[in-house]
Amino acid sequence: MVPPEEKLGLLAKAQTSAVYTCIMFIGVAFTLAIALKIKWLVWISVLASPLLFQSAAHRAWRGLKPKILLEYLAARSVARRFAYAGSARGLDLDILFRGKVTDITNESEELSDAISSIEHSTKEATAWIGLLTDAVVAFSEKRGGGVLEFVSITDKRVEVHGKNIDGSSAEYSQNREIFLTINKSYGGTSKYKITSDYPAALIVFEKKLAARIIETQKKAALAAEASTAS
Repeated sequence: MVPPEEKLGLLAKAQTSAVYTCIMFIGVAFTLAIALKIKWLVWISVLASPLLFQSAAHRAWRGLKPKILLEYLAARSVARRFAYAGSARGLDLDILFRGKVTDITNESEELSDAISSIEHSTKEATAWIGLLTDAVVAFSEKRGGGVLEFVSITDKRVEVHGKNIDGSSAEYSQNREIFLTINKSYGGTSKYKITSDYPAALIVFEKKLAARIIETQKKAALAAEASTAS
């Protein structure tokens, strides 16, 4: 469930910690070798550093892995709860990742960058975004628990499209933004901008959500045809 980009980030942290441990070990060995005039301590520290690196990296990874797994397990539980409250039938999570959600319901997507950054700074929320079997949900974390940003069934009431901040037409970009429009059943429309520090997860989310919307619409059309024929 954890995006590969986030796993690579954790691995980099573990390796950085291991490199720091090796540097400290070699530094201490050099200091002792100079103070005690024991030259072989230098060679021992250099030869032992690869083994020390592996051991330190593994220890750091074991410390980071349980924390991230618990975070994702808790987020999965909250996402399912919000989806259930939003009348979702399937509660299996297809993708879950961290991102930023901005409510742009009363704003234009073509606002200048300066105005946009000022106006959005107070409304941008770091959130968990999840795609379930038949629903999409986003919620932020607060002291009292999860706070719902939006939830909707992935049918004709949801529209999604993305664009690159740099204006390029590349399908895969590090500067991707997704715009989600939710047409509420009781009237009214809500619009959200979604970004993420994990662009690969964001692009996968966009593609899967678009495919899910089309699939749901086809099923609805087939059901309507069947009921009409009968």
